Amino acid sequence: MIEPTFSRKRYGSLSCIQIDCGPTPSTLVVALHGYGAPGDDLVPLTQHWLEALSAIGMNVRFVFPAAPHSLTELGIPGGRAWWPLNMQRLMELVAAGDFLELCVHEPPGISEARQALCEGLEEMMELIGIDSSHLILGGFSQGAMLATDTAMRGLKTPPAGLFLYSGMLICQQAWQACASRLVRTQVVQSHGSLDPIVPYAAGETLHAILKIAGVPIDFIPFEGGHTIALEALEATARMISALASST
Repeated sequence: MIEPTFSRKRYGSLSCIQIDCGPTPSTLVVALHGYGAPGDDLVPLTQHWLEALSAIGMNVRFVFPAAPHSLTELGIPGGRAWWPLNMQRLMELVAAGDFLELCVHEPPGISEARQALCEGLEEMMELIGIDSSHLILGGFSQGAMLATDTAMRGLKTPPAGLFLYSGMLICQQAWQACASRLVRTQVVQSHGSLDPIVPYAAGETLHAILKIAGVPIDFIPFEGGHTIALEALEATARMISALASST
């Protein structure tokens, strides 16, 4: 088993937890937490990926950025957000099944979040001497949406891999126009059929947009709520292992 080393770093404006698996990382995996979670929320996911990496002896760096907006004043101590949400309006739309408004909406603040993430990613890649062909980007819920947006219209060239847990289609006009940029990006997408927060149908719509654009995507539906399925973690581990092996 690879012995990981933990550290705290700052890339651009983002405070991050960094986990190195090996002394000379050649692959970068960046995971973005969801709305209301603390910056270290997804760190435990590495335990599902390390075993696969240990078998091939690859050097991988995992980075977990904390979103820039604190939600402490909104009654969520330690919670953070990539951009502000009108939760009441979101719940009204979900209850009404109004997926069209959810999908076409471009959230205020997403451009700033994308720019901050891109600046951080560029610094991370420069530090270890790689480009986005050695980058795997992903996240959960709001983090998955930002990862999608950044892959499509933020980075100069798309990442090698993208993992999207409980994400959905937003910014529909822009994403449809940019989706074909991901034809060389391996994508793992998962969504719970009983998700009460990000509707399953909205996740399916994102899957359809990517599939129509010719993006190689492994879509993993599961019977569950707003969470990450073990099957999705295993599929991501396989993707990381395969992409790391090819570097």
